[in-house]
Amino acid sequence: MNSIRLALVVMSLIVTGGRSCAPALGRSCAPALGRSRAPALAALGLLPIAALGLLSGVHADDQTASPAATVTTPSGLQYIDDAVGEGELAKAGDTVSVQYTGWIQKADGSKGLMFDTSRDIGRPMEFRLGRHKVIEGWEEGVSGMRVGGKRTLIIPSALAYGKRGLGYIVLPNQNLIFEVELVGIKAR
Repeated sequence: MNSIRLALVVMSLIVTGGRSCAPALGRSCAPALGRSRAPALAALGLLPIAALGLLSGVHADDQTASPAATVTTPSGLQYIDDAVGEGELAKAGDTVSVQYTGWIQKADGSKGLMFDTSRDIGRPMEFRLGRHKVIEGWEEGVSGMRVGGKRTLIIPSALAYGKRGLGYIVLPNQNLIFEVELVGIKAR
């Protein structure tokens, strides 16, 4: 584990008090991000970095998606099917299993700070489509995927955490980018 990744792990443990939170699941880290954590982050020199999203070494390739491959829905969600699966189609009521990684979208539209991933824990995340237990951009973006498919979701803040943000992790009105792989579906 490199030093930048270790700093992120330490920061997340400090910020969440060692509790697990999953922003994509709608399990907000925000309640754990009280003012009492700010002095600890500041003492480690991590508060300004986390707040500004400037942590170097955890940024993606800074490549934006090809405009020709981007689909924009009426809600403003954009997605790119990086690989169309050949399995079952995900629909409301299905319990889906996904592997994902999420980034803050930079002003130029590219991937910035990686703030959440299921890949570090080694198992996919499960949720039921249509129950609104995840952010709205996930509800809309995962629905219609096929098992085995990989999709990049470009989620406007209104379909993510909006004006409230997610504590020091996702600031208010920030757009997000997620790479999502649909690994399984359990029908209801």
